[in-house]
Amino acid sequence: MAFLDIKAAYDQVDRSRLWYKLLKRGVPVGFVEILKSLFDANSSFVAFTGVSSEPFPNQSGVLQGSLMSPLLYSVFIDDLVERLNEDASPVQTKLGGLLALCG
Repeated sequence: MAFLDIKAAYDQVDRSRLWYKLLKRGVPVGFVEILKSLFDANSSFVAFTGVSSEPFPNQSGVLQGSLMSPLLYSVFIDDLVERLNEDASPVQTKLGGLLALCG
């Protein structure tokens, strides 16, 4: 049995690599530019007991709760199976096969 711990995985997505992967898969440049404007030009703030912090930029990751985030995360990790299969160790080959079946 194998488990893939993806807790807080959306927060770890390197968006510049994600945009590259989308373009590499043939997603039109204009659509990638729209996604960039949605994801790269946003900020967050912390609110506690009625007091809010100054906004700070979200420099990495895809947004929790966005309808696009699961699809974008899937594209981001899509080459994981290929990379696992590059190393011929039996455990990684089995894990790569398992991920291929799940995807």
